[in-house]
Amino acid sequence: MASADDVIRVAAGEIGYHEGPDNDNKYGRWYGMNHAFWCYIFCQWVFAQAGTPLPFRTAYVPYGATWARQNGMWRPSTQSERGDLIIFDWTGTGQAAGSNTHIGIVESHVNGTVQTIEGNRGDSVCRRSYVAGENDIAGTINCQPLFAFHPHPTDNRFQVFPTVQQGIHDLGATGTFPDIAHPVGTLQNALNIVNHKEAPQPGALSPDGVFGGMTANAVRAFQTAESLAADSVVGQRTWATLDHALDRAGR
Repeated sequence: MASADDVIRVAAGEIGYHEGPDNDNKYGRWYGMNHAFWCYIFCQWVFAQAGTPLPFRTAYVPYGATWARQNGMWRPSTQSERGDLIIFDWTGTGQAAGSNTHIGIVESHVNGTVQTIEGNRGDSVCRRSYVAGENDIAGTINCQPLFAFHPHPTDNRFQVFPTVQQGIHDLGATGTFPDIAHPVGTLQNALNIVNHKEAPQPGALSPDGVFGGMTANAVRAFQTAESLAADSVVGQRTWATLDHALDRAGR
């Protein structure tokens, strides 16, 4: 699992990169959405290159802010740490709800000054500094769980995993278990284990990281069997119950 230092090293190595005509840039080409605003795409690229892909795939800042708020990963910039994502709302409302937004990576937070590395700032990758808590900063996405996650915890191995539900997908497939950077793939693998249908056995879920109808049905069946609310939403209670089920299976 990569560290915050790994993320910053990758980001810092990009400082000075400048886009071409019509927002042409290597990050957009990598993401499959070139010639678009690329501040969030830059962050996605950096974390992926560092070995810790972000668990929520989007290029639209408000979606990332909403996801962080819903999953307990949102906090004020006064609490930001190295490796976090910092979100700006140029309207000054702090809502990060519209297109007049921006995102970067926190390089440091020392004595109330937040230093960042940002993509698509002045059409380039650059370093900036701000006063923590200033009006244009909506907040930060706490990325520390991505760095601190231990693959074999003594308690609930899924304690830091986000809520996932149908329509969410990982940034690619996972090759490890559990994998905080690929929560949907981890869920699919876990369900296969407790159902004794590990791939490539018939009826096994494909651990492709896409939360589609088959995964939703498998979650609902598991929740019903465990006397949980059968809503196909995998929140902390379902994650914890799944952890116990894996323990019972000797895994």
